[in-house]
Amino acid sequence: MLYLFLILALGYLLGQIKFKGISLGNTGILLISIILGYFGIKISSEIMDLGLILFVYSVGLSVGKRFFRMFKMNGLRFISISLISSGIAAILVCLLTFFIKIPIDLSVGLYTGALTNTPALAAAMEVVSRFSKGSIDNVTAGYGIAYPFSMIGTVLLIQFLPTILKRNVEKEELEWIRKEKEIIPKLFVKHFVVEKPYVFSKQISQINPHRSINATISRVKRNNKVFIATSDFVLEKGDIVRAVGSLEELEKLEHILGREISISFDSETDITTLEIEIREKSCIGKKLKDLNLFEKYNVVVTRIKRDDIEMTPYGDLTLEIGDILKVVGRESDLNNLMKVFQGNTKSIDEINMMPYLLGLFIGVLVGSIPLNLPGGMQLKLGAAGGVFIVSLLIAHFGRIGKLYIYVPKATINFGREIGLMLFLAGVGTTAGANIVKILKTQGLILFLSGATITVITLLVSLLIMIFIFKMNLPSIMGALSALMTNPPALDAANAKSKTELVNLSYASVYPLALIFKIVAAQLILILY
Repeated sequence: MLYLFLILALGYLLGQIKFKGISLGNTGILLISIILGYFGIKISSEIMDLGLILFVYSVGLSVGKRFFRMFKMNGLRFISISLISSGIAAILVCLLTFFIKIPIDLSVGLYTGALTNTPALAAAMEVVSRFSKGSIDNVTAGYGIAYPFSMIGTVLLIQFLPTILKRNVEKEELEWIRKEKEIIPKLFVKHFVVEKPYVFSKQISQINPHRSINATISRVKRNNKVFIATSDFVLEKGDIVRAVGSLEELEKLEHILGREISISFDSETDITTLEIEIREKSCIGKKLKDLNLFEKYNVVVTRIKRDDIEMTPYGDLTLEIGDILKVVGRESDLNNLMKVFQGNTKSIDEINMMPYLLGLFIGVLVGSIPLNLPGGMQLKLGAAGGVFIVSLLIAHFGRIGKLYIYVPKATINFGREIGLMLFLAGVGTTAGANIVKILKTQGLILFLSGATITVITLLVSLLIMIFIFKMNLPSIMGALSALMTNPPALDAANAKSKTELVNLSYASVYPLALIFKIVAAQLILILY
């Protein structure tokens, strides 16, 4: 433990040193651990595995809410990139085996190391053992030769990529934010006179069943008196209705209710509007309909703002910390609601450890389950892969069964940072202990072979993302980190980013890249 914290402290200190505006960040821990590893200091594999698990768990929790929407939009792109990069690396391995006469078991080791993929290494070792395709020692030796260059080289590429491409990360992120806002239509307020006979004497819930029109009626004016537009409010001829929604949805509402008019609702009424930020822990993770706001507080939610994007509220919307609800009601009722939504702010930074730990357990369990594939192959995601998949699902659904899970942002950031630091300490000492010995025994040609696989795979993937898919720079950095299943590279990319775009791209590519590499490593051994 003494050496572990020495590595973390010295590495962190080194990473904070800036030269011409560039710092190593957490890569400083990797460099210190490699140096100390060369002198015989070793960090246990359990600590390294724990660090990787905490890191990917935190990344999954932070991006899971947006992951599925982004993958639905760009899934084919991410599949293509992952498949092409894994396939290029596999072809290079076969060519090296044929022309340089490198043993196939050693070549597959180079493949897993050059792509920094430990689950693929484990799968290759299992195939070698089951089918007598060589020596496990050769597989691990190849992995050890190629791994350090790939790990450090990818990090350095990410560090200097904006300079190399002469592109501005912040500018491209702002453009992405603008496009994100365009996906969700801007909300407007309009007023309509109730003059269509169809809606006379009908409750508001009856004129818009199942919310077929995605607009919210917030108030109704009748005989100069303003009422809250509850679901059971009965409309009469001549009522004036205030509604909130997109222009398209408000146009649909106009066809049902009657013509639009210009009018003010603000004269002599105790009905007012208030914006309330969600800070109460007990409300986070719950669906809007489960709060029964009108029944309990006699108020109506007209819109919700999240990440500076306004949305029309609907019953199945899951509330998140920081959501801002625009609510209509009497001032006294709104004040009571504010106390509920913002009352127990002391517990906002607390975490329920039960669902948090249960998610980790389920993830490790999922990663340990082998899936049998044709040809005697097996697909096993490993602990980190399983935990990552489960964390995406937890973040998306917000619960495990009936257990709500809310992880404060500070906790996610801490888990990501400490996890990465532990992982780097373990990886570095292992690499430092073996790299010189392996180079002396195996020769420089193997090191250059591994480096060739890494460089060509990165270069081809980069060109595809720039010229074929025309991806923005933060997405490129996240995808490259995921293609190499390289957490330190992701950390380097995040250091240049102010949004979750890098993590979203990483999360979209990582599972695919992981699976394709595991399958490819086994296919090379079985078919060659």
